[in-house]
Amino acid sequence: MRRWRWGVLSTNWAYFVDRGGKKWDLSTKKADFVDAEERPAELRQEIFELLFDAANIATFAPEDKIKYEFAMTTERDIRNQIRYAEKQGIEQGIAQGKEQKAIEIARNLLALGVDVDTIARSSGLTEAQIEALKAV
Repeated sequence: MRRWRWGVLSTNWAYFVDRGGKKWDLSTKKADFVDAEERPAELRQEIFELLFDAANIATFAPEDKIKYEFAMTTERDIRNQIRYAEKQGIEQGIAQGKEQKAIEIARNLLALGVDVDTIARSSGLTEAQIEALKAV
């Protein structure tokens, strides 16, 4: 269940209704409690932080809005690049771990005297890779 219901009355006004039914009308042109320390406790919740951020952005001059939007686009692009790189790194690490485990299994099977063909079928390594392990 959502804690807040909100709506926009116009480009300059928005409102929130809390679970108790109390309605909070807020001007996006003139946010009275812009600094978090000056706001009443009820208006320091995360949902209001988002609203006050939006209210501050709404007061930007047109050229500042363009700069802000460009900066935010750049920041989002960088965050997405980092997420992608992390995902790729994790996938690469998993693949390397699987390969190392297959090599370990192959070494153990070689030590037990199992033939190369059986090791290749059970470990997923090629016969050439297993022969290379024999030489080491």
